[in-house]
Amino acid sequence: MQIRDLTIVPLPNEQYIVTAVDISASIGEKPNDILQVTPELTGKMAARVPLMEVLASGAQIIAINDVVGAEIEPTGKRVIKGIEEEMQLAGLAHLELNGSTEENMTTSQTSVGVTVIGLANFSYLKVNNVKRDAILFGYGEPRMGEELVEKPELEVTYELIKSLVERDDVFEIVPIGSKGILYEANLLARLNDCLFQETASCTESLLRKSAGPVTAVIIAVDENQAATFVQTYPEAYVIGKLKKNQ
Repeated sequence: MQIRDLTIVPLPNEQYIVTAVDISASIGEKPNDILQVTPELTGKMAARVPLMEVLASGAQIIAINDVVGAEIEPTGKRVIKGIEEEMQLAGLAHLELNGSTEENMTTSQTSVGVTVIGLANFSYLKVNNVKRDAILFGYGEPRMGEELVEKPELEVTYELIKSLVERDDVFEIVPIGSKGILYEANLLARLNDCLFQETASCTESLLRKSAGPVTAVIIAVDENQAATFVQTYPEAYVIGKLKKNQ
């Protein structure tokens, strides 16, 4: 089944295969790339999105594959280096990276696709998991493109996602991409049979802006535990409330 950007396949032993994929195109050092950045950064950001998506589901990552729409020398090797650097940040340096490059055709734009595969026990899967009324928090500043070049420091880290997944008061974590916070909040509500009540303090620019390679996440927290959650994560900001339909 497909839920948001995840494909979830049930196995006979109450486990699930969880996969996510993302692509980066026209970002790199080739002549027709729109955003000129290093291939290493292209690889890092392409890997970051599916890594975050699978980790946020509660799954343990077991395999990573890449498809680089460029020659192995020099672009492919540099992109792969970036992907491996991101894997190390995620604590996955022990995994082998498998993939393919384009050796038959000359390319004038960079493209990179990354697929991440995880395995989750049923009891740990945090997808469609909002059990009762919840406060919806945001974390991180939505940024994309040149904004990331100018301000590369990211508030949403792998350590943050791992700590959130371990918390019983956190029902669900949704990485934010190109569609923005408001879209993902409404989708989260619909998938969990909830009504999303937006807080008046959130600006339209915050809610609708692309978060690029997961520069922000939203977090559904048990309403009864929200005060404790804020004490642990003071940088979190309230987006609204998820009210379970009766």
